[in-house]
Amino acid sequence: MAQAIADTGAAVPVPRAGRYRWMIVAVLFAATTVNYIDRTMLGLLAPTLGTELGWSENDYGNIVTAF
Repeated sequence: MAQAIADTGAAVPVPRAGRYRWMIVAVLFAATTVNYIDRTMLGLLAPTLGTELGWSENDYGNIVTAF
């Protein structure tokens, strides 16, 4: 384990950050995947949602831009 020297000269253990880095990478990957799936579903459902909710092409474009 890595150690740092404190002001007193004693070695202080430094926690490893490797596990936390991979956890952050996994969360970012999951969020990106969900966002991509949501955008794909909006594209597939655009005609149905357009008729049911009364969206125009401009409204749909604004929603896609928000993603």
